[in-house]
Amino acid sequence: MGRRGPIGRSEAQRMRTGRPPRQRRTKGVETTQQAELPGIPPGAVGTLTEPTAALVGEFGLQEWRRVSPLLTAAHLLSPADVPALMQYCAAFDRWRRAEAELAAAGSGALTVETDRGGVKPNPLLRISRDAARDCLALAREFGLTPASRARLGEAAGMTGCTEADPADREFFDV
Repeated sequence: MGRRGPIGRSEAQRMRTGRPPRQRRTKGVETTQQAELPGIPPGAVGTLTEPTAALVGEFGLQEWRRVSPLLTAAHLLSPADVPALMQYCAAFDRWRRAEAELAAAGSGALTVETDRGGVKPNPLLRISRDAARDCLALAREFGLTPASRARLGEAAGMTGCTEADPADREFFDV
């Protein structure tokens, strides 16, 4: 079955009517237009500049500083991957903050009392679970889990960290 709609015009016909030729999508060719992303200054997407703590959070910024050199050294991070890495760091920050608030609330933090006197699960548990799920899914994309590294064929430089971050020792028993 053929294409639906009117017959397309040639580039010469489009130029005669004052309309510029359509830009065609081709693999491997970068576009000159850049999408505006909220909270990211124009020109920052596509560069490996460090995000601000306001964008990814304090824990996310620490994670960025820990992970981006490893990914860059293993040639697993390109400028096109920066928004995805920022999402990973923001999810990591949400997870760490939710877990810290749960820990600060003490042993009774798993449930909270409702307005009517009932008991329901603490909303921080769902926030923590959702952020951990997002973080793990994005970590797999970058080869930051043992199974994903095995699938990537043990990319150079990603076999492990040589120097552990204090936050890693606290949360991951490194």
